[in-house]
Amino acid sequence: MLKYLFLLLAYLVGSIPFSYLLGKHIKKDDIRKRGSGNLGTTNAFRVFGVLIGISVLILDTLKSGMFIPIVNSLSETNEMFPSLIYGAVAVIGHIFPVWMNFKGGKGVASSFGILLFFYPLIPLLLTPVFVITRLLQFWVINYHYSPRKYNITLQSNMWVSSLEIEKKPIFFSIREP
Repeated sequence: MLKYLFLLLAYLVGSIPFSYLLGKHIKKDDIRKRGSGNLGTTNAFRVFGVLIGISVLILDTLKSGMFIPIVNSLSETNEMFPSLIYGAVAVIGHIFPVWMNFKGGKGVASSFGILLFFYPLIPLLLTPVFVITRLLQFWVINYHYSPRKYNITLQSNMWVSSLEIEKKPIFFSIREP
């Protein structure tokens, strides 16, 4: 019976929308109406900034990962499912939260929590890969497509609209008055 109660508890804890709660109470804003509209950590960083983003990352990671050591300690005296099952149910709760009409995050930070608590070596190896990938993505978006590099100009008036890259028009339309 205890193992089924813990499944329900894992789902309910996984369903706690920390990005929504922190955004609503600290910034007085609804994360579902800004950014991607997603309740995940990435959108929390994007919409509310680094402080709330890191807080959401830690809380989302802990809400699924905390079941691993708890269930491992309980399984010595009680009949329990394997600890990964409870972490996975918490991730499902994060993706489909009962409190938010079953529209939650993508489960990346929550899944990271399972890895972190179950086998810490994997996240230690994957974190530098993730950071390097995000830095490269940042570089490509902010440098490669930079208006300064390509001299992108937008000309607009009542009659003609054009977007030019190095004096080569790629979009041109004439609007009737």
